[in-house]
Amino acid sequence: MEDTEAEVVDSAFSYGIHSGAASSWDDQACAKLCDMVMLANNGLGQQVANNQTELMDVLSTKALEGPIDDLGLTLPFLAVYYDQPEILEYLRKRGIDLKAVCDPMEYGNPMFYAIYLRRIRMIRTLDILGVSVREPCDSLKTVPLQLATRTNDQYVKDEIAYCWGKEQRAGTLVTKHYKRIVERRKYLFKLKIIPLMLRVMRGMIARARVRRMRKEIDKIARKAARHVRREEKLAKFELLDSDDESTLEDMDEYML
Repeated sequence: MEDTEAEVVDSAFSYGIHSGAASSWDDQACAKLCDMVMLANNGLGQQVANNQTELMDVLSTKALEGPIDDLGLTLPFLAVYYDQPEILEYLRKRGIDLKAVCDPMEYGNPMFYAIYLRRIRMIRTLDILGVSVREPCDSLKTVPLQLATRTNDQYVKDEIAYCWGKEQRAGTLVTKHYKRIVERRKYLFKLKIIPLMLRVMRGMIARARVRRMRKEIDKIARKAARHVRREEKLAKFELLDSDDESTLEDMDEYML
């Protein structure tokens, strides 16, 4: 039996291994597989690799959403794979949903592959573009922080922690800004209403003074008229009427 196996091995080496066989790749297997992926990509994949968008500009949004090759790869995935944040920004402007799954298995979104492939720039770019690090990034509802813990990459952990804190700081800033706007509106309202209130109060005080002055003038006029009438009657030796006498109101001029 051993002789038979040895003969087979010797026969294989005697005839050689075909250059196209996978067993001939040895240490170049990974590079060969990457070459296969590159060859499977069409012009769009090459555009992403070169950080160009000329071909994408002439295509509709619907044509950019789905897979672009036979392997089922999408433009968001290729942008993450080739570490091209500008392409992600371009796709976001074109209306591509960056939160959707981007692989043939429909497993993970761009944030998942940015963490898995350790694309630090892409993690921050995706968070800025609305793919929050607080939301699940795969079909198993795994949040990015859990995935980063599994990868055991400190740079990825620090980046996710920064994005997490940035969102919290942004929320605090929005709250403070909102409160500042509310308080400023209150201040502007008071600044506008106080002069009006002072104007109304001055008008009320002025009208009260006018009424009091008119009342005093009427008192003085009545007293003068009574005095003249009283003097005339006394000069003619006529009897005085009750209207000729000073009333209590006229006697106490400063009662009101």
